[in-house]
Amino acid sequence: MLSLSETESSGSTQTSTEANGKVRVGESFTVYALIWNEGADGITTAQLYDGEALIAEKIMAVTGGCWRVVQMDITLDTPGEHMLTLGGTSNTVTVSE
Repeated sequence: MLSLSETESSGSTQTSTEANGKVRVGESFTVYALIWNEGADGITTAQLYDGEALIAEKIMAVTGGCWRVVQMDITLDTPGEHMLTLGGTSNTVTVSE
């Protein structure tokens, strides 16, 4: 499990992260993101990157003053360390064979 969180407020963003980052090649795991909207009602696109490559995205409606949990199931097919990034926060996941 990898947890990333992002806070949006009229164009400004605050982020934090928490991870339990060890998986096996080809093993599916879930990335959770907690998105807070401190501004007006709106829609945001949560984009998850592995390094420079976009690997998952979700469009979410978030009511002003509320939060939503985004869940993305992903699989990494190459061993080694992968830097996963959502918004302004990153965390390393180690993928073993």
